[in-house]
Amino acid sequence: MAIRNTQTVVEALTDGDPKVRNTQTVVEALTDGDPKVRNTQTVVEVLEATNYFQLAQQFVQVISNNDPSGNEFQLAQQFIQIISKNPIAVQDFTGDDGDPPDSDFWSVTDGTPTIQSNDLELLVNSSNTKDGVKTKKLVGGNFEIVADINVDDYAAQDNWKAGVGVNLSADEYFEINREYDNVNGHSIVVRTADGGAETVYRVSDTTTDTKLKIKKDGNVFKGWYWDGTAFVEVNSSDTVGLTPDEFWTYMVAETKNNEAQLRILVDKFTILSGYFADAFLQNVYITIIQ
Repeated sequence: MAIRNTQTVVEALTDGDPKVRNTQTVVEALTDGDPKVRNTQTVVEVLEATNYFQLAQQFVQVISNNDPSGNEFQLAQQFIQIISKNPIAVQDFTGDDGDPPDSDFWSVTDGTPTIQSNDLELLVNSSNTKDGVKTKKLVGGNFEIVADINVDDYAAQDNWKAGVGVNLSADEYFEINREYDNVNGHSIVVRTADGGAETVYRVSDTTTDTKLKIKKDGNVFKGWYWDGTAFVEVNSSDTVGLTPDEFWTYMVAETKNNEAQLRILVDKFTILSGYFADAFLQNVYITIIQ
């Protein structure tokens, strides 16, 4: 049985911006033994460097007319996916002192976070117990998030924490914090819950100027902190999985009561990979006609 395979590749580079590439590939295989059997596959890829995203569209169609009396069928599968390239978001908190964080990107969940000297200030004092912000967009896919924080002012008493996390609800979350309490002292702590009780992983560390990183790979979450030289994973022998694929991202500074002073400065917040759920189309469907 002879099989004919035809492949065509078309690539167009825009003159205005050579970083924008449009690539289209068509593969068609016709079975000469029975010309009624046809398999066609089309892939379209667009790379847009300015927005750091990749769009891939695939269409596969198989038509068989071998037995029109009862075996005729058509199968069509279309898959559209957009994959963000590094980074998909960078917040460096530039602005006038006293301004709120970028309202297009952040919603304020607690307190009154403001811009101070081109940092995001999370300030907890006698008037409140928590300052916090949350992204307005869900982050999905395999993502990596880094927050550059400085614990500028704190009291070595009671309990306090400051860090970055992702969540679905009040009891479904993964976060990594810089913390202090009267029993454990200064620590880097991963806290996570998957609809039940909280699990805690702790590393003793007095670092006040650090980076906190969360990485999601499939349903596995891991947390790292910067020790001044390199990223160190917290409890590398254990990982925590959450089932869904899209999460809210947040940063928070919190004390046990409203007496201890806590001032956190966030220099930069970066989402290195993943995608924003409401900004990207993902659609998978299969249609079978028999």
